[in-house]
Amino acid sequence: MMGTRAGTLLFTIAVGLSAPAAAALTPMPGVLDFPDTGTGGMSPPQTIVFTNTGGAQVNVQTITMTGPDTADFLVQNAPQLPLSIAAGVSFSVDVVFAPMAGGQRTALVTVMLSNGGGVVSINASGKAIGPKIAVAPATFSLGGVLFGQPIASATATVTNAGGGMDSVSAISISGPDAAQFSLTGVPALPKALGPGQSLTFQVAFAPTAKNQPARATLTVASNDPNAPMLTAPIAGVAGDPLLGLDTGTIIFGDERVGVTSSSAPVAITNNGYSPLHLSSISVGGANPGDFGLTKPALPATLAPGQSAMFSVVFTPAAAGARSAQVAIASDDPGAPMKSVPMSGNGTTAMASVSPDKLDFGAVRVGMQAMQNLMVQNSGSGLLTVTSVTFTGADAGDFSVPPQLAGPFVVRAGNNGAPSATLLPITFSPSKVGAESAQIVIATDDAKVQSIPVPLSGAGSAPMFSVTPVKLAFETTPVGQSAMPQTVTIANGGNQPLTIMGFTPDGAEPGDFPIVGDPAPGTMLMPGGSTSFTVGFTPSMDSVESAYVDILSDDPEMPSVRLRMGGTGVQAGLIVSPPMALPFDTQQVGSSQQKTVVITNNGDAPLALAALKVSGNGGPYSVSGGEAQTLQPNHAIKAMVSFAPLTAGTFEASLDIASTDPSVTPVSVMLTGTSTAAMVAVSPASLDFMIVQVGATSDPVIVTIRNVGAHPVTLEKLASSDPQFALAAGATVAITLAPGGGAVNLPVTFTPSAMGDAMATLSIYQAGLPNLPLVTVKAVGTGANPPPPKVGGCAVGGRDARPNGPLALLLGVGLLGVWRSRRRRAPRG
Repeated sequence: MMGTRAGTLLFTIAVGLSAPAAAALTPMPGVLDFPDTGTGGMSPPQTIVFTNTGGAQVNVQTITMTGPDTADFLVQNAPQLPLSIAAGVSFSVDVVFAPMAGGQRTALVTVMLSNGGGVVSINASGKAIGPKIAVAPATFSLGGVLFGQPIASATATVTNAGGGMDSVSAISISGPDAAQFSLTGVPALPKALGPGQSLTFQVAFAPTAKNQPARATLTVASNDPNAPMLTAPIAGVAGDPLLGLDTGTIIFGDERVGVTSSSAPVAITNNGYSPLHLSSISVGGANPGDFGLTKPALPATLAPGQSAMFSVVFTPAAAGARSAQVAIASDDPGAPMKSVPMSGNGTTAMASVSPDKLDFGAVRVGMQAMQNLMVQNSGSGLLTVTSVTFTGADAGDFSVPPQLAGPFVVRAGNNGAPSATLLPITFSPSKVGAESAQIVIATDDAKVQSIPVPLSGAGSAPMFSVTPVKLAFETTPVGQSAMPQTVTIANGGNQPLTIMGFTPDGAEPGDFPIVGDPAPGTMLMPGGSTSFTVGFTPSMDSVESAYVDILSDDPEMPSVRLRMGGTGVQAGLIVSPPMALPFDTQQVGSSQQKTVVITNNGDAPLALAALKVSGNGGPYSVSGGEAQTLQPNHAIKAMVSFAPLTAGTFEASLDIASTDPSVTPVSVMLTGTSTAAMVAVSPASLDFMIVQVGATSDPVIVTIRNVGAHPVTLEKLASSDPQFALAAGATVAITLAPGGGAVNLPVTFTPSAMGDAMATLSIYQAGLPNLPLVTVKAVGTGANPPPPKVGGCAVGGRDARPNGPLALLLGVGLLGVWRSRRRRAPRG
């Protein structure tokens, strides 16, 4: 049933007192995809297995089909419902696809669970195939016989090639000549055809006129939605056979007497409406013996539209025009005997050459000379030169163009005058002296099948020479040049000599410079010469060699190899250590020295430039590296010092250069690290309080302690104010042992004036006179000495005596207030 399909979605709600334990119903497979199925048919069932994959019992309430096309899918073999499924237990149902209408159909297999379990749905889909009507054959062709003879009927088959039921309601013939066609054996209609079913009937033809094609249309009406009115053309004709040829005349043209032409094929076709019977094919006429016939087996029958072939060749037996004809006998009532005329012309050829010999004269070896030989034809037919070959002692030095080595054709003569083809012959002598050969021209002229022609010439050439061909140079320091030597090129032949070029090669061609060599293309006339020089500037300390191929156009000696050799010597620079010179970690103020050995291991003196330090070379210095000359196998030692004044890592390089350009400069990496002394001072500042001007305070002890890992040598203590100084007899020239070594330094204050005094005490490390190791701040106050004591006086009596002690007490109090304020003030 065609059209929109509808279904009902069923919801079942179960109400309980409490929610059940977790449960899950899992289908396998999760989707159903059915094969294409005809409408009204049914697919094989597909099984769905449902498994309780949860941890609690599942209660299946209903299993139904829902969705757009529920009527096209059926659930089969379902268990009795409701159904309780324990955890891990499975059950199954079958689903089939039974479409009622064509097209894509879809639905859902819906399983409703109770107790709040929800709904499980599985998609199902399939394609429904409707009816499809077909008629065979697609075209009906009847007749093909003589008019009046019986005509066989054609069997027609109507088939339902689709998947749904089809109903054939009518079968008819229409068209301009429908009356000449009829149907027999048509079953009662309407006729229902299931998928793959068919019905048959006969189509008959009864022509009313000879040689008149009749046409009509067969129509089959059915409920095929895509072709409700299916048609097939019908054609019929009855009449006479008609012999047709694809050519009217066969013209072969000129052909050599006794030579067979290529084949000329002819097609015989039955262009009529009934079988054509061929009885004979033969050759007749004036010269039947000059034409050969190849024909099919006879008698033969050709159905309408069918063809047969015969072919003819021409082999003239004599010169001049030749003719014949092919006669074809058949039962074509309009032309029982047809003829095909044939013609051709027999020709002859007459071969000759001019001149009868060729002399090329003197030709330079490696060059070419060319002369033409005329191959002539005085006959009436084409002359074929089948081959051109060379024989004789020097046959390889003579040639013709490849396309003229045969075969090629020379046209026939014209009114008794011969025609000719030029045959260019090239002479390329490969040696000096006389040469000879013979060219042999083979033809298809029966009377002159081979024509030999003598060939002669002479090869000439220049005579190439190089003097000397070997150069030996004296021992030379690397980078310097030896005395150049002269080489001469001469031409002792009888032809000009062309210098083609120079090709240096070998181990060290660049160390043998050539000056004044002739440019490529330089020509030396017979007896002429030219010169150039070769030098030697060695680039390595060894025996060196090279060669130069001097090229020319002398065919006998196209190249001469000039060999060159010499020995280079040079100094050899070896530095030890070769790459890097690392220093031990040094304390600031100390130094370390290491030795660098420079050796000349070469075989030439080595001129050394003064050694120098580059990069961050502040802490590094070198001695013993003055500019000098090192003889072979001699060495010098240079001393490198590392004396850091500040803490850190220092990298520099010791550059060792030579005035000899062949010796590569060497750089030795210098690396070193320095650390500062680690000391502690106590106290960090000194306060001498109030000291009378001119008096020296009691010493205050400053303790310096070495808390580092290296010894520390103290050299001096300096004061920014001479009022503060080391106590008499004290010294700081002492080395403090690592890990706690200490020294006590007594410091005194001797004020030279009243008021506050302040100073910075700097303790210096040995070797670093400009960089204090530690500093200590010192302060003090200079005061006037008390006034001298005065004896008692009666003046004033008792009221005057207390004034002295009271003034002193007041002065001391004011001084205390002043010092308190001074101590609160910031100090530099």
